[in-house]
Amino acid sequence: FTVRMLQLILTVAYCGAGVSKITSSIKAGRQWWDGSTMQAILLEGLYLSTPKTHSSFGVPTPGSHALQQLFVRYPRLLLAPMSAVAVVFEAFAPAMLFVTSGTVARAFAALGVKFHYGIAVLQNVDFVSWWGAAYAPFILAPPVMPSWADATRAAFALAPRCAAASCLYAAAHIAATVALRFFPSVECLPFSAF
Repeated sequence: FTVRMLQLILTVAYCGAGVSKITSSIKAGRQWWDGSTMQAILLEGLYLSTPKTHSSFGVPTPGSHALQQLFVRYPRLLLAPMSAVAVVFEAFAPAMLFVTSGTVARAFAALGVKFHYGIAVLQNVDFVSWWGAAYAPFILAPPVMPSWADATRAAFALAPRCAAASCLYAAAHIAATVALRFFPSVECLPFSAF
């Protein structure tokens, strides 16, 4: 139950980011995933690196400056596909909640850490240190995970108050992710629309 609830929180957070990119694209009349947004972000990253830069906040990123120079030159060819994959990864992350295979859960974790390592290499932003640990519920998933119903029944039978508190927090997290999309200037930490 705890693993499932943590997976829920993580995947809803990703989904909020993906939906944010999609809705902002609709409002702007320009797709976030066309490569130009990532090109602008990479240009900023280039200002933070030199050919001697081989780490981002302590995370090894060998050759990042050369990769940034290459990728920034080809926004449609290289950055657009990467941006589209990022949006799909984020927006459809909650699909992982229906997976009962620990192997698939660990593959999702590997993809997520790789996703964030790519950000460290190309943008000089270290999300690996912050988000790497958030994948623990996927990495530590048992080989075959129990259904949501079985996990919830067991949790409420063993620790009803704790299970109820977990459910309330998860519900608040989901509600805030949705509600804050309509009020993007409102800060409501620890919740975020993004």
